[in-house]
Amino acid sequence: MARILSLSIVALWLFLAVPREGMATFYWIVPSGNNANACTAVDSSAITTDPGVYRQTVAGGIACLSSGDTLVMKAGIYPNQTIQVLPAGTDAAYTVVRNAPGSRPIISATGSFVRGVQMSFASSHHWEVRGLDFSGTAGSALLFECVEMFGTDPSDHPHHLRFIDNKCHDTVNV
Repeated sequence: MARILSLSIVALWLFLAVPREGMATFYWIVPSGNNANACTAVDSSAITTDPGVYRQTVAGGIACLSSGDTLVMKAGIYPNQTIQVLPAGTDAAYTVVRNAPGSRPIISATGSFVRGVQMSFASSHHWEVRGLDFSGTAGSALLFECVEMFGTDPSDHPHHLRFIDNKCHDTVNV
């Protein structure tokens, strides 16, 4: 009996201690949203479950994220916004910024200088960016960098990064 109880406790501990990708929370944004909306109002348990309430900006959505969570961007134009300072993910559960199913959100440059994704130092790891359009302004003097990565030495560089089905155009650097 004691052996069964011990095995049950070990099994429960392993279940609770091992990160599982399916436990991520999905936080949603749309350009017409409101950053005053509570994170608990803009979350869902699946990419297919739209909460109907949203934050407005990339930074507002990122403020809700924990390691392994997903920020879902609905269709629309997100001017002068940068994906940065995401919580680090893990091998089992990347922190993700992605499009809502069937949409292609646009991060655009309308100011003097914009970066679409900025990753700095080794804290930028286990990130995935998926299904976004990073758009500069063709023929203008606006500077738009699609992706910027930097660190002070090789041990301090961003790592474990996935960029899937994104479009970068009219940019000065990629």
